Amino acid sequence: MFQSNDETVSIIIPTYYRNEWLQDAIESSLRQEFTPVEIIVVDDSGEAHARSLVEEYSSVKYVPLQENVGENQAREAGLSEATGRYIQFLDDDDLLRGDKLDRQIQRFDDTTGVVYSGLKYLYSEEIIQPDPAVRGNVLKDALRFQLWPPCYTSSLLIDRSVLNEVRPLRHHGAGDTDFLIGLAKRTHFDSVAEPLVKKRVHRDNLGSSMENVQHKKTILRKYNELYDKYPGCRDRALEHTYKCEAKVRLTESFKDPLAIAASGRAAYYYLRRN
Repeated sequence: MFQSNDETVSIIIPTYYRNEWLQDAIESSLRQEFTPVEIIVVDDSGEAHARSLVEEYSSVKYVPLQENVGENQAREAGLSEATGRYIQFLDDDDLLRGDKLDRQIQRFDDTTGVVYSGLKYLYSEEIIQPDPAVRGNVLKDALRFQLWPPCYTSSLLIDRSVLNEVRPLRHHGAGDTDFLIGLAKRTHFDSVAEPLVKKRVHRDNLGSSMENVQHKKTILRKYNELYDKYPGCRDRALEHTYKCEAKVRLTESFKDPLAIAASGRAAYYYLRRN
């Protein structure tokens, strides 16, 4: 773990043309009960779109990028500026509850490098809480694609020394699953059973797309040797992946034969593990 005595939390907010939501994200970061906190906004627009808004907040550091590089490279740029022992990535359309950092920071110990929380969906008011059994060594849960939700980027607080072991952050989809597997290979997780994040649901973050399905298949190939050690996890992940594929294809066309094939594969892997 990180050996510094500095308890600062760095909140890194990548943003891309969403000033109306970014302001809410910044305000929620400024309202954190825990101190000290540093807030870093990384503008991924390539044209300093958020400058005028961020400069209204004297305590917030503004990092404009020269071109659009994507959310993970934007997070990398923020990490290069961060000084905190703990890292909170915050999507620009999400909000932190005022006690989020204070509640999570208490859960770290010598073996725990990630603490996540429950979440509340704005508008629908749906709340998703962590499974109390999913703590400690959560690698199998990650391999089964069962950490998300509620374990996703904005719900995490991460010890920087653990985060450094999975850098550089790369482009990924599938609900941050690749990122979570990387963390779960290296440290234990703990959770706070409270909805400490408010998450907006909109077209850009629904995650039900063929691109998302392909990312899941890429993860299965990438961690093939690890899945060989846990074949039951592979079956569960394949079942989940093919269910997602069937759902996406049926949304596009009820007559798509590939949707029927995907449903059949999902049923096969369900039966094989039961």
